[in-house]
Amino acid sequence: MEKIVFFGGFVLVGVGIAILATDHLAFGAEITGTFVSSRTLLFPLGIAAVLIGGIAVLAGSVAGMVRNQK
Repeated sequence: MEKIVFFGGFVLVGVGIAILATDHLAFGAEITGTFVSSRTLLFPLGIAAVLIGGIAVLAGSVAGMVRNQK
């Protein structure tokens, strides 16, 4: 189970990075200013995917370590 969460988290991080790259490439010319000034829906979705995926990877690795210690 922890391997599914671990690799699923990696997939989610990859999807989040792809969403952020799409946001930057597709709408980068129209958006000027700071990094957080994106006005599209893709930016918060990409950030959320990266954060949730990172938490899933961390949870999967912690669960694997706890299971191996028992």
